[in-house]
Amino acid sequence: MRNVITLGVILMVICAVAAGALAATNNVTAPIIQAQEAQKVQESLKEVLPNADEFEEQKDLQLPEGVQSVYFAKSGGEDVGIIAVVSPSGYGGPISIMVGIENEGKISAVRILSHSETAGLGAKITEPSFYEQFTGQSVDKELKVSKDGGEIDAISAATISSRAVTNGVNRAIEIFNNLK
Repeated sequence: MRNVITLGVILMVICAVAAGALAATNNVTAPIIQAQEAQKVQESLKEVLPNADEFEEQKDLQLPEGVQSVYFAKSGGEDVGIIAVVSPSGYGGPISIMVGIENEGKISAVRILSHSETAGLGAKITEPSFYEQFTGQSVDKELKVSKDGGEIDAISAATISSRAVTNGVNRAIEIFNNLK
C-alpha cells in the first residue's frame, strides 16, 4: 500500500512540473503567435486590395451572422474600398474568406483563409483557378455558380464548397452595398 502512495505522489509531482512547464511556454509564445497572426492578416489585407496602404478594422459596425470583420481600406488617406472577412458554411464546416472590393464596385481579390473541406475535392477552393474567377466581378448583381445559371465555374464533385464560397462573396458584396 505504501508503494502505491509513493508512486502516486511521484506521478503527481511529475504532472505538476509538466503542467508548469507548459504554462510557462504558453506565456512566452502566446504574444509571438499573436504578432505573427496579426502580420499574416495585414499581408492578406494587402493581397486582396493591393492599391491600399492602410486598413482600419470597423469594430463599431453591427455585423450580420457569418461576417467576422470589415476593414476600410485607404490609400493616401482616401477611401479605396472595403475588405470583408466572411465565414459561410461549406461541406466540411465554416470557410473563412477574405474579399476585397474597390470603391468602383469591382471585386479586387478573394482569398481563402481557412477551411475544413475534403482534401482533393472541396479543398480545391484554395486553388487560384477557382478563386480568381471572382476577381473583376461587379457588385451590381448576385453571383452564382454555373450549375445555378451563373458565371462562376463550380469545382467538379464539390458544388457545395463552390456555392459556399460564392455565398460568402455575395455576403461581402451585400456589406459593401450597404456601406456605400
